[in-house]
Amino acid sequence: MSVNKSLLQVQQYTFLHLFHYDHIYQALASSQSHLDPRADDDNADDDNADDDDDDNMDSLEAQAMAMAPPATNDGDEHEPDGEEHMDPLSVLDPNLDLTKEENRITELKKLIWMHILVRDPQAKQSDDHLQRLAWYIELQYQNILVDWPGKYVSQARVAWIDLPDFRTLKDNSGHTIPSVPVHPDDVVPEPWLPNITLRGQTYYWNTETRESQWERPTSH
Repeated sequence: MSVNKSLLQVQQYTFLHLFHYDHIYQALASSQSHLDPRADDDNADDDNADDDDDDNMDSLEAQAMAMAPPATNDGDEHEPDGEEHMDPLSVLDPNLDLTKEENRITELKKLIWMHILVRDPQAKQSDDHLQRLAWYIELQYQNILVDWPGKYVSQARVAWIDLPDFRTLKDNSGHTIPSVPVHPDDVVPEPWLPNITLRGQTYYWNTETRESQWERPTSH
């Protein structure tokens, strides 16, 4: 039962995460439909279905929003005057023109903070960090949906762009954030990976042999 409960929670987070990507890129995808040669023969048939699809998407998004966990306010549930505090990073703006690059980056930073950095309060101290991650997603969209040859889609071949460089990150005051060294206990020899049970116990999994063990693996 605990596995099913965890799967349901993952499903809820995933649905909302993907709906937010739809929110950010739907307008851009519509404006770039001429770039997809597969759309030429289908445009006439699809026009009548668009309204129904939008209605279904709105309904599904409402369901996902209802299942989503509540926004956190860093420990403060209310402002001093008693009104609820709304973190600007927790709100996606339905009125932005998302065909504009700068507006997509703004919304992507919110999405990253909510779903990828799981509302980490410290992440809000470095807009530079959010900005680099947002640009990585934006460039992947361009790379895969616009620049990537269509023939590779059926072959499931994806040419990912390089990860962003996180060196010399700056906080919101303009100061360089010091690098955090990796603790020796966090490094295990390949092909092992550390994992954590639902009870918080650490175990180790070999990605090649599929074996798992409680003892920390060594390089010997």
